[in-house]
Amino acid sequence: MIINLVKQERPLMFFSIISGITLLCGIGLGIPVVLDFFRTGLVPRLPTAVLASGLVTLSAFSMGCGLILDSVALGRREAKRLAYLALPAPLRLESAQHASSAPSTAGH
Repeated sequence: MIINLVKQERPLMFFSIISGITLLCGIGLGIPVVLDFFRTGLVPRLPTAVLASGLVTLSAFSMGCGLILDSVALGRREAKRLAYLALPAPLRLESAQHASSAPSTAGH
């Protein structure tokens, strides 16, 4: 429930965390493959290289989704605020009591 609430209300933070985790995993898996490639000129662990590039790509997509959803959430918050501001102000308790206790002069 908390994760869903964070995703709805703070999407940039939520997707940035996911993006950072996948980026770190992708870089962690990719560094040994790149070092092997520089040393030998070959990529002996192709599945690891594909996984690392996929994780880095997923990280970029996650960050892009976070930016887009943050803009959508901001628009929703502004729409809620405008709808709230369009409501009439509630009567104050003192002014409502004065209005009800004031003598009516309509019949005189």
